[in-house]
Amino acid sequence: MAHEAYQQTPESSNGYVTPGAVNGVPVSFMVDTGASHVSLPAALAQQAGIRCEQQGQSSTANGIISACAGIAAEVTFGPFRLTNIAVTIMPNARDALLGMDALRRFTMTWSGDVVRIAATDAATAAQVPASASMPSQALPPTGTVERLRQEPPGTAYAPLKLLGNRDGKHCMFRLEDWQSGAPVLAVFVRSGEVTETTVPLGQYRGKVACGSTWYGAELFGPGTAVDELNAPVVFTRNETGGARGMMIELTQRLGGNLQSRPGAYNASWEN
Repeated sequence: MAHEAYQQTPESSNGYVTPGAVNGVPVSFMVDTGASHVSLPAALAQQAGIRCEQQGQSSTANGIISACAGIAAEVTFGPFRLTNIAVTIMPNARDALLGMDALRRFTMTWSGDVVRIAATDAATAAQVPASASMPSQALPPTGTVERLRQEPPGTAYAPLKLLGNRDGKHCMFRLEDWQSGAPVLAVFVRSGEVTETTVPLGQYRGKVACGSTWYGAELFGPGTAVDELNAPVVFTRNETGGARGMMIELTQRLGGNLQSRPGAYNASWEN
């Protein structure tokens, strides 16, 4: 397992700095565990050939500002290389931030003023193909539903619409009981596709596991990226007594109505 340590520099009293590159363009990254995404100044993004895919807003220490979402084909820092990373393009920013979209793939430990970043299996998955240890499988069809809890007769249901990831990733969306954490259902959605299903009325914890290659019980293999929604996913009755449904988009989007926090596959999907 590769390791890389970063020492706080005098020029950057508010964070740690590491040399890296975006699409081959050299950059000095601020290691920022408080940032959700990799953030780039607009000039750097333009130089790296990253297009604005969607306009939006971003919350910063100075308030809400206009920003743009894009995709970096390659982000490197230290000995590490990541591909197809979502980035936030900040029009007036001076620093490039290495946020949790990238850092969640690593373990971080601090000793004095030195932070050590160690690669996990998820971080090195692109360099060590999962197929070396497990065979890939055909993708399940969009709309494949696993109902993981038996519901009593007369249970009321609400509609759920899932919009597939538009960044080339396939996803498994799972709902768990908010109180007990017991799994309720899981739905597979291929990249760019849409599906609808029904969910028992109630309050749930939502998790999304995404990746490129399907390995069945191992989901998308060691490189599986998991996000957990910050707020409960709630299905209730509306004012007329009917069921109030929900639509969830599985693409990371600035200003989205359902915010999430990243987690590691082994740590958060099965627990």
